[in-house]
Amino acid sequence: MHYKIEVVLLPPHSSHLLQPLDVAVFGPLKTQLCNEQCRYVRAGVGRLQKWEWADCYLKARQKAITDHNIKSGWRASGCHPIFPAKVLDKLPPPPPSESDSSVSNNVDAADISLTTCIITHDTATPIRQSIAAKINHLAAANTLNTPAQWLIPQITLEYEIALVTNKILKLKLKETRDVLAARKERQKGKNMVVKGQHHITTKPILKKLKHAEAETQKRGRSRKKDNKKKELLDIIEVLSDDDEDDEEEIEQA
Repeated sequence: MHYKIEVVLLPPHSSHLLQPLDVAVFGPLKTQLCNEQCRYVRAGVGRLQKWEWADCYLKARQKAITDHNIKSGWRASGCHPIFPAKVLDKLPPPPPSESDSSVSNNVDAADISLTTCIITHDTATPIRQSIAAKINHLAAANTLNTPAQWLIPQITLEYEIALVTNKILKLKLKETRDVLAARKERQKGKNMVVKGQHHITTKPILKKLKHAEAETQKRGRSRKKDNKKKELLDIIEVLSDDDEDDEEEIEQA
């Protein structure tokens, strides 16, 4: 704020779209570095020394980090000039609405064409029902003409049970991950202050950041004191043990 610099946080998982370096600089740098290292690989060198890697990086840096690539990164990310459509056009389409899902779910399972229908989250259940109906019809009509035809309904039932079990296990796994993620999530510190914030160059945010930094340093000092106190107690305990041993030796003498 003192130097009129505005700090803005990028939304989570968006650096590949909004970070100019990720968009147009790091990719060419990685490609050029790979090309420089290929010379050693073709020569039969299995492991590069530090100075060799540094030499490859300097050459790749000169070729990749250029004014053209840097300016292209700002343009491609829509940051300068401001052009949100550059990023919005790269985002995946939104999921279908509830009305679309209800229409797809109302499709008769028997009329689904298994050769042309695309399997999605909305059509998976009707397709599965259609397959089961067709298989049961073939088995009942004795069309298959094989001794194993009577096993088809049982196999279909076992498949349905396995599918339900899989869904239950996925739900339990998701719940377990959510619990672990909640326990790992920090409840204090600077990360919690800037969580959910994008424009952090404001007086309230800076005040909270300074307070969080002070609390962190305070906890660090208290831990150091506790460690020193523990070390002193250990030393005193060792010395007292030595004194007891000396007294026992004197008594024995």
